[in-house]
Amino acid sequence: MTRLLTIALALTFTSSIQASDDRKAERKPDIIVVDEAGTPIHNAEVQAVTPSTNGEWLKSNKKGHANFGWHFQTIEWVSARKVGYNPIVDQQFKGVEKPVKIILTKKFVLKN
Repeated sequence: MTRLLTIALALTFTSSIQASDDRKAERKPDIIVVDEAGTPIHNAEVQAVTPSTNGEWLKSNKKGHANFGWHFQTIEWVSARKVGYNPIVDQQFKGVEKPVKIILTKKFVLKN
């Protein structure tokens, strides 16, 4: 009986996590990461920044969208980075209409 109850609880928990992920993917994005031409940047890393902590780095999807989900403190700023682009550090997030657009510029490389 205990095994059956454990399995039922595990299945309920797993399905609730999947439903949560589905709702998170469907909602309006918190961030849109684009290049100078307005083209979405896939797999850009974005980070929520609060007055006392930095969140984990999340990756943008194919549309350049990213969602932070719930945070115990209000997100004040966001940072973004991707190899080949100049990073954005602490761009204003709080009080800005969502989704916040982050524009990454390509790094300038001198060739000899």
